[in-house]
Amino acid sequence: MTIDFIPTLEPESPNNEDTQPESRHNYVTSTPRGHFFEMDDTPDRERVRLSHRSGTFIEMHPGGDEVHKVYGDGYEITVKNKQVIIQGDCKVEIHGDCSVHELEGVQPADTLSLQVGSQWTIYGSPYQVTKVRKLANGGLDIHFESVNESLVAR
Repeated sequence: MTIDFIPTLEPESPNNEDTQPESRHNYVTSTPRGHFFEMDDTPDRERVRLSHRSGTFIEMHPGGDEVHKVYGDGYEITVKNKQVIIQGDCKVEIHGDCSVHELEGVQPADTLSLQVGSQWTIYGSPYQVTKVRKLANGGLDIHFESVNESLVAR
């Protein structure tokens, strides 16, 4: 089965060919090697941008949107706990392999929590779904089996 993906592009910057920052409102600090930090106070197009000479940047737009684009490998390391809350839709596109690794000495979880609305689909999984049961709280109790191990998702 082939699944076609449409790449997601970042939203257009308030600083573009049609709407250049006004110099009296734009404050830029740059280095001889091409890195820069820009704070643009142009009315209705306020933004903050931190750019690396490679093209990698973080930019904050007037409405509070943030674009973080990496031209190279990206790493995010959390030394302690982390929680992600998204109040809206979430779309993740992976144009290559994806894996989750259990590190040696770390106790694996025996459950995977998944709560969906009305439809869910699994593509390319080496696991076989053996049992699906809807829970009273709206979640699903999904049992998977593979050749080498069992995985239970609740």
